[in-house]
Amino acid sequence: MGWQGRFISILWKQRPDGGKCRLFSYGLFIVFSGIVISSGIVILIHLGIKQLTIYMESIPGFVIIVILNSLLLKGSFSFRNLLRAGDRVTEALSTGDMDEARHQVSYHLVSRPVDTLDAPAVAS
Repeated sequence: MGWQGRFISILWKQRPDGGKCRLFSYGLFIVFSGIVISSGIVILIHLGIKQLTIYMESIPGFVIIVILNSLLLKGSFSFRNLLRAGDRVTEALSTGDMDEARHQVSYHLVSRPVDTLDAPAVAS
């Protein structure tokens, strides 16, 4: 997911000058280009797995399934850790500890500077 943030940051720095309509259109361009790139990656992974199963016919299907399920299981751990990080931020915000909330957001969730973020920005 970090590549998406860098991608958006690069494109946003090159945004056009103009009114709200122009910025909105550019924002849509960024969103849809991110969707296209992400979809392309998923399609390439799918095609790669399909080719892998064709070339590895000698390996029993369950071995390939175990490998793929292991990769999916890793993803579920990542999702669980993302939820935990969100809980840590929520807990720090509920106690009013903005420094800790900013630290948790910076450490676990974003790569941008968080020093000047207020509570709603940290929560988002």
